[in-house]
Amino acid sequence: MKAKIPIVVCSMQRLIIIIPLILLSIAGLASAEHVIHVDCDATGTNDGTSWANAYCFLQDALADANSIAKPVEIRVAQGIYRPDRNSAEPNGTGDSEVSFKLINGVTIKGGYAGYGQAEPDVRDTVLYETILSGDLNGDDYAVQLNTSDNSQVVLNSEYNDNTACINGFTITGGYGDRGPGITCQYGNPVFADCTISDNRAVSGSITVGGGVLTLESSAEFVNCTFLSNGATKGGGIYNSASSPLLRGCLFVGNGASEGGAMFNVHSSPQLFSCKFVNNRASFSSRPISGNGGTTVVIFKGEGGAIYNRHSEISLTNCVFAGNRAAWEGGAIYSYYGTGPILTNCTLTGNSASHAEALVYSQGARLLNCVVWNGSQAIEPRDSGLVVVHSNTQGGWPGDGNIDADPCFAAPGYWDPNGTPEDANDDFWADGDYHLKSQAGRWDANSQTWVQDDVTSPCIDAGDPMTAIGQEPFPNGGIINM
Repeated sequence: MKAKIPIVVCSMQRLIIIIPLILLSIAGLASAEHVIHVDCDATGTNDGTSWANAYCFLQDALADANSIAKPVEIRVAQGIYRPDRNSAEPNGTGDSEVSFKLINGVTIKGGYAGYGQAEPDVRDTVLYETILSGDLNGDDYAVQLNTSDNSQVVLNSEYNDNTACINGFTITGGYGDRGPGITCQYGNPVFADCTISDNRAVSGSITVGGGVLTLESSAEFVNCTFLSNGATKGGGIYNSASSPLLRGCLFVGNGASEGGAMFNVHSSPQLFSCKFVNNRASFSSRPISGNGGTTVVIFKGEGGAIYNRHSEISLTNCVFAGNRAAWEGGAIYSYYGTGPILTNCTLTGNSASHAEALVYSQGARLLNCVVWNGSQAIEPRDSGLVVVHSNTQGGWPGDGNIDADPCFAAPGYWDPNGTPEDANDDFWADGDYHLKSQAGRWDANSQTWVQDDVTSPCIDAGDPMTAIGQEPFPNGGIINM
């Protein structure tokens, strides 16, 4: 089931809107000139003109959309769709090099009830899950893991602009060496409300972007979930010479040797209201052949959530909880380049042998942040870290900084799993990082206002010069950490 991101952090003293869910920037929201229907259970003429006559295969709908005037909207009903199948090859070709491809001027929307339902146009991406699967033979988990015959790339975008949009799909089962879930090159398409899960970049010596690879792109990801993807570098997403925009995205359980959730090289991603939970960067060694011999490359395990190299990354209203690196940077490892720049972010419960939360490079800045992650949470790689109006465990020099229990509503914790002597099998039990308030705060679980017995010292403790537009009245006149 697709995880949901809470969109409001609030108390009776303040209301902070974190994720505006009005996706005005997404192309394809205007009325389409043509609507094409796809349903793998349709039994009519299969020409896409209605749910009864829907195409059974998404590839047929894409071919149709590519040949007619734009804009086009493709509506896809619940079910599993594989890239090697169409009306000419209903049982599939087994060709692992075939992918679904985005098209400029075409919005692809999943999650419809579809043919045979009382209201086929009802759309619910959880109840009516629509899956793009690279598991061409449907046998990945039949007896044992069998992925060698899967799609090398499930969904491909090349030279697309922001009129190419996909919304409401689960993209899974890719198996290759570069972006087997989604490969996005030389464009700025939009991915919204998608779950990118269980893709593996494992077929080469050094693999990149288990869930997503962006290359010279500025793609936009809105309310997407990156779940249990894996690679050598960038288990969830690998950005190369790219400037992606991520809003309201969730990274959970992704793994790599460098950058469990994200790896950035020569890139400048911007992240707003994203959450990173239980991602891991593990120790590994890989034999690399070349120049007449073989060299073994050691990856120590750096950047449990994010690894930056020659990159500038900006993070606003983001949470890092329970991420783990075997060596350095339990949450973020930044080497060369600038940053990271963190504003109103929370880092807690992250784990590493060195720098449990953050390894930074020159120009890093923390503003209005909470780093409650042990006294060895931050370690420099360069000079110039600026920390202001932030709560850091163990203290940090800078204007307005404090060292005090932030009073989270329900802190996450590492569960020893019955073996306290062995940290390797511990698992992260995530928490609620809203700030406690005696005046009252909104509880997402009970969907009610609750009053706490304490008030967090982080309330009204941010930079007085920070705009409070995201905290409507009454707000105390000062932003929270």
